[in-house]
Amino acid sequence: WGDIVWGHAVSRDLIHWFHLPFAMVPDQWYDINGVWTGSATILPDGQIVMLYTGSTDENVQVQNLAYPADLLDPLLLDWVKYSGNPVLVPPPGIRAQ
Repeated sequence: WGDIVWGHAVSRDLIHWFHLPFAMVPDQWYDINGVWTGSATILPDGQIVMLYTGSTDENVQVQNLAYPADLLDPLLLDWVKYSGNPVLVPPPGIRAQ
């Protein structure tokens, strides 16, 4: 599969796209084998959060959170991984792969 990352692109018209630096890269034990699918949303208090699947150093899939480093950045270039990751792990004995 190679390195699994989250790409990042913006568009004013959904036809012409400008590619930005990767939004998420695998650099922690809980996502070192890939930053897989996920989604982002805006919470009622205005905070933007991203929930994504990471593959651990033992190839177990876990769910992780990240949030923008700067909410005033309209491109949301820099993301911070939640210090409490992973937030969801499979039950003992389950190999969620």
